[in-house]
Amino acid sequence: MLKTHEDWPLLRSAFPKGLRPDVDAGLSIMPPAEHRAMLTDETARIGSEEIAILGRIYHPEPTPRLSDLTRLQKTILSSLYTRHHDGFVRERHVREILDTDHPWVPVFVLQLLGEYVVEIGHTIASHVATLPKQTYRTFAHANPEYMSALRSRVVSYWSEYYRATPLREYAGYRALDELGLWDGPEARRILMRPVGNPRPADEPGATGL
Repeated sequence: MLKTHEDWPLLRSAFPKGLRPDVDAGLSIMPPAEHRAMLTDETARIGSEEIAILGRIYHPEPTPRLSDLTRLQKTILSSLYTRHHDGFVRERHVREILDTDHPWVPVFVLQLLGEYVVEIGHTIASHVATLPKQTYRTFAHANPEYMSALRSRVVSYWSEYYRATPLREYAGYRALDELGLWDGPEARRILMRPVGNPRPADEPGATGL
């Protein structure tokens, strides 16, 4: 079991530095984890800062002291738990951040569309109408390489597991398209490109969806 604070530097790196006091308030009530959190090899730009993109975290969900957190701190905490190794936990927490309008939230939501759990994709796609679309478009405009990789992952998972569903009806594609994030010549080229298998994530102890 890791000590409570051992993951803090890594988890802090997933948010802009100006949020440090609020991030630490959320981290302070997270129980210790059995495994160290994982980063992806990607980053995202939020304003003038570059933040890390989390792969998986292994902290159990906190139960006490949630009432001590502000709304912003609860959003930060739920954002972290969208990277949990259990798919049911990820889905539960993404529901908590879908109606929020912070510039760093899109990366936590969009990252889920490029993963293998289609049920979470359906949850996001069903709420697209209420998402702050301009915030997502601003994020996408600032992170073209990330968006290109995300679209490729969406197509790859669809190709590997969900070909019986037309791509335009697949939750990951549909959510991005309805957000206005599957447009332009580069995105169209991805639709025309031969697709391969996505690289599976290394998820020790993963459970759930």
